[in-house]
Amino acid sequence: KGIEIIGRAINRLVLASHPVQVKAGDRMAQIASFSFDAALFEVWGALLNGATIVQLPRTCVLDPPALAAALLQERVSCMFLTTALFNLTAQAEPRAFACLRCLIVGGERANLHTMQAVLRAGPPQEFMHAYGPTEATTFTTMHPLTLAEVAGPNVAIGRPIANTRVFILDAEQRPVPVGVPGELYVGGDGLARGYL
Repeated sequence: KGIEIIGRAINRLVLASHPVQVKAGDRMAQIASFSFDAALFEVWGALLNGATIVQLPRTCVLDPPALAAALLQERVSCMFLTTALFNLTAQAEPRAFACLRCLIVGGERANLHTMQAVLRAGPPQEFMHAYGPTEATTFTTMHPLTLAEVAGPNVAIGRPIANTRVFILDAEQRPVPVGVPGELYVGGDGLARGYL
């Protein structure tokens, strides 16, 4: 399926004020395929904020010691990793991300043990857990990670980023009280126009 993302949604992702700001001096790792929504953050996040794009080869990304060395050698400061790639690297090289200003991890349920290992070994300056379907332009919510945050049974998906609204609704699309399970509904500038 193709998702029809519009320019306003990309602006909301990389220019609006929210927990992660890409800065002009940043060096953004670009590892996502251009058909994956994470590439929107990597490419447009760098280009629209005056940062540098650092392309890392797939062979490097899948080799934890090589990735750790590349992040340091290339002076990467910002990076998004899927939970699976983060886990692969963190299990072998928990200090790999200590040189980063910002690391965002998301896409699957978080692994408490690998997040704790990174937080204990030497975390990036900003360590964020993100949630967001492609239809909402990469990130919908973010949550800063600390050892206290990853001590419980689950890692929170956080609060909505700028120009985004989330609601937890029941089967009749009515808001549910705090603590009651429901379906997550997303609104705001990040929503795609539809499917192709």
